[in-house]
Amino acid sequence: SLVNKLAILTDKELEKVIIDELTEIKEKYPYNRKTEVKEFQQKIVINEAELFIHEQVRVQVTRDNYFKRSSLRSYQASEGAGIKENDVTIFNEELNTNDTLLLFTDKGRYAYVPVFEIDEAKWKETGSHLSSTVKIAGDEKIVGAIVCRDFNTHAYVVSVSEKGMIKRTLISDFVLTRYNKP
Repeated sequence: SLVNKLAILTDKELEKVIIDELTEIKEKYPYNRKTEVKEFQQKIVINEAELFIHEQVRVQVTRDNYFKRSSLRSYQASEGAGIKENDVTIFNEELNTNDTLLLFTDKGRYAYVPVFEIDEAKWKETGSHLSSTVKIAGDEKIVGAIVCRDFNTHAYVVSVSEKGMIKRTLISDFVLTRYNKP
C-alpha cells in the first residue's frame, strides 16, 4: 500500500528494509566471497604519443603562425605548398609524428608542439593557426623552430636578443607537460 511505501522513506524503516534484503541475499548465497577487494594502488597514466601511429610526415610552419602536418604522399603529389599571401615559410621538414617542435616567437616566448598534435592538412592547403593548439597573442610572429627528438640530452639552445643579450638553455628545460600555453 501507499502508506507502507511512504513509511520506508523514514530512516528507521529504510534501514530495516536494507537489512532484511541483505539477510535474504546472505541466506540465498551462503558462499564466501571469491574476489578480493583491495584499494586502488596504481594511477593509470596514458601517454597520448603512444596512441598515434609513428610515421614520417612533412611539417610546415609560417611566420604568421600557420602550421600543418601532411602525409609524404600529399607532399610529393603537390607542386607547391599552400601559404597565405605575404606569409613566409619558417620551417619545412620531414619529421616523425613522435617528434616535438619548439616554436620561438618575436616576443621571446616559445610553444611546445608535439607533431602528432598538429592538424593534418593537404600540402596545398594553408593549415591551421597556432592559436588552435596554443594560446598565443595575435600580434606574435614565429621567428624560429627547432625539432626535438629526445629531451634527455645535454644539448643547448642558444638565443640572442635584438640588444645583444645571449642565453644558453638546456634543451631539457623546454619540456612542458601542459603545452597549451606558450
